[in-house]
Amino acid sequence: MGDQDSNSGKRDLRSLLSGYGAKPSSPLQKRQDARLTQYEAGSGEGINEIRQALAKDPNNEKLLDWLAFALYSNNELDEAITLYARLSEKYQNNITYHYYLGNCYAKKGAVQKAIVEWKKVVQIDPYSKMGRKAQARVDQAQLILRRVMPENPNPAPQQGPQGQ
Repeated sequence: MGDQDSNSGKRDLRSLLSGYGAKPSSPLQKRQDARLTQYEAGSGEGINEIRQALAKDPNNEKLLDWLAFALYSNNELDEAITLYARLSEKYQNNITYHYYLGNCYAKKGAVQKAIVEWKKVVQIDPYSKMGRKAQARVDQAQLILRRVMPENPNPAPQQGPQGQ
């Protein structure tokens, strides 16, 4: 999401979910905040709470982004792809959505689709940290594809010397 480093695996949800669910000063809200303040990638925590908040505000971009990231982090890639595709279509200049959509595709083995999304990141903001990371992924993916699928997979048969 945005400028946060995806490698840390932790994200702050408290401010996003404030106003959803229990009152901020209630003990329930304090427990929720404590649990959700540091989202740990791959733990599955927070997904249900985000879904509940989205039920009240289904078009909230930040909540959709959080859910997509949580799903991506938990390898629930089909749903993450659906959300990131929706977000990247609506917010076409948001490099984060294209970047993570590309990552989802790559994890699913759809390397060509991943390259398309990463190239969008590079086109939108080539000099940002995410733009540079996307370019590195494009380069790496293209190198792998060249090794797996040669440029000319069906070369013309070699003709022998005339007269044989």
